[in-house]
Amino acid sequence: MNPSALRLAARAAAVLVLAGCAATPALHLHTLMPADAAPARASAGPSLLLAAIAVPAAVDEARWLVRMPDGSLSRLENERWASALPDELRAAVMQILASRHGIIDARSPGAPAPQWQARIDVTRFDTASDGDAVEEGVWALSPAAAASAPASRDGATLRCSFSWRENAGTGAAALAEAHRRAVARLGDALGAAVVAAARGQAPACSG
Repeated sequence: MNPSALRLAARAAAVLVLAGCAATPALHLHTLMPADAAPARASAGPSLLLAAIAVPAAVDEARWLVRMPDGSLSRLENERWASALPDELRAAVMQILASRHGIIDARSPGAPAPQWQARIDVTRFDTASDGDAVEEGVWALSPAAAASAPASRDGATLRCSFSWRENAGTGAAALAEAHRRAVARLGDALGAAVVAAARGQAPACSG
């Protein structure tokens, strides 16, 4: 093949590569971290050990699993949480606990020994293409010395169920925001219980 033909072939190959790249959908990363969270309170509050959050196996990853209008499920390759869902949930809940309720993450460097321990089991985490975000599950709170494992079901002082549906309209960004609102409700419910228990009051389910 002569040099001119080689140059033409190289240009054609480059055009095909660029066309293929242009056709690839962009990867969108979403977070459950609250966008409007205030800085953590300066005063020392109760220290909480929050266990890793359990989620259904189908959503135990970063890629979104979306419920379609016909009831089928679709795995979206280009809409993802910034980290695995259990990690996103725990980070978001702890951010809400710290910024809104002054609660210290016992896992953070230099944190005091935990006074309380909590466990959150998410049994449903639905993202619907028609704009609904649904989160359901159970959370439990107990004194840190009540059991060797965080938030032992046998030693729980308080166990509460939650079931929230947030409407977002359409679009991935709106759905992510709807899930953030639901997670904020979860964090506020747990936070209110921890603060009440730390004050010597009887914690209660709320939200």
